[in-house]
Amino acid sequence: MKKNVFKIITIIYWLMVLVNTDSYYWVYLLLGGAALFSFSKKLADKTAKSTGLFGSLFSLMVVLANYETVLNFYEGTGKAFYILYTGVSAVFMILGGVYVYTSVFELGHQIVDKGLVVISEGNEKKVSLARFFWLSFTGISVFYLLILFLFNYPGIVSPDAIHQLRMIRDNAYSDHHPLAHTLMIKLFFGFGAEIFGSANAGVAAYSVFQILCVAAVFAYLFMTIYEMGGNCKKIAVITEVVYAILPYNIEFSVSMRKDTLFSLCILLFIVAVYRLSRSEKTLCDSIIFSVSSFGICLLRNNGMMIFLACAVIFAIMFKNKKKAELMIMSIIAVFSLAITPMMKNELNAVSPDYLEKVGVPMQQVVRVIVDGYELTDNQDKIAEKLFGGGIEMA
Repeated sequence: MKKNVFKIITIIYWLMVLVNTDSYYWVYLLLGGAALFSFSKKLADKTAKSTGLFGSLFSLMVVLANYETVLNFYEGTGKAFYILYTGVSAVFMILGGVYVYTSVFELGHQIVDKGLVVISEGNEKKVSLARFFWLSFTGISVFYLLILFLFNYPGIVSPDAIHQLRMIRDNAYSDHHPLAHTLMIKLFFGFGAEIFGSANAGVAAYSVFQILCVAAVFAYLFMTIYEMGGNCKKIAVITEVVYAILPYNIEFSVSMRKDTLFSLCILLFIVAVYRLSRSEKTLCDSIIFSVSSFGICLLRNNGMMIFLACAVIFAIMFKNKKKAELMIMSIIAVFSLAITPMMKNELNAVSPDYLEKVGVPMQQVVRVIVDGYELTDNQDKIAEKLFGGGIEMA
């Protein structure tokens, strides 16, 4: 009883200090709440040890990530007690974090054990895998769609996407952003705006499309982990839950920018390569491999360089074992190189001017100066080449 009271006190203290965090507090609040209201059964010794180890590791990471909050919490108490209070605070923070994450991991074990019984129903492996994929896809899709329509409608339009929407409106295109991505925005934005008669509906239509893409790629990844069997089944379920509730993944799913779909294609490509490297491979994996390869090439202007580097590594790794996949990669590279100028000609797209190209490095140089640092002679020479003149320090 006394031990439980001490745990509750340290968890509440952990939550109280983290109120001043500069990250998403509701994640800590969710974890702390789950720890306070969880009543975990006794775990096996091996599981309990691993849970305690990971709980300690996560607790330490939280304290280090919020070190300023921990150090400044007792800043107003005076110098005489500052070191003592800070030391005690840090200890309580670490203990509170250990209790939080250990309780959450133990609760996760219970949920996963029960969930696997439901998911694994059915005698055939393929049925179980298909079931896991569709459960994952449906769960993530519904969760993210609810967040979109209840809290974040119509989605997040990034500055780059605003530029792309302006291109679509004015029918004046630039290849500063990948034309393939601009055309995808045009397709879904136009569909939503045409059907429902508003720009917000157009943005929401694109957000729904992107959420479904995120859910499908994540489900494909977790299905692959789940297929490995053994403890990997638990890892797949736990990782899926963590991925689904992370705030930046939620924001990632509704943010209109090229980075989202490009990153999904990278992840999809990695998983597809792993699946094709096994003795058992399917037509579906080959199709996904091809689609993700196209995405890497077309959804970012420098994606072709990444894809060619991957092709070289792929050839070295598998040598003559994967001739069909190497042929697919070669065809995709050639086709992508051919289709990009075709899209540019069809849309009458222009290349960005010099000032637009050096916009980002110019911001970085100015940021250095604003933060009070001086440019070295070498950096000043680079700036002179970029901007046509040296940087005069005030």
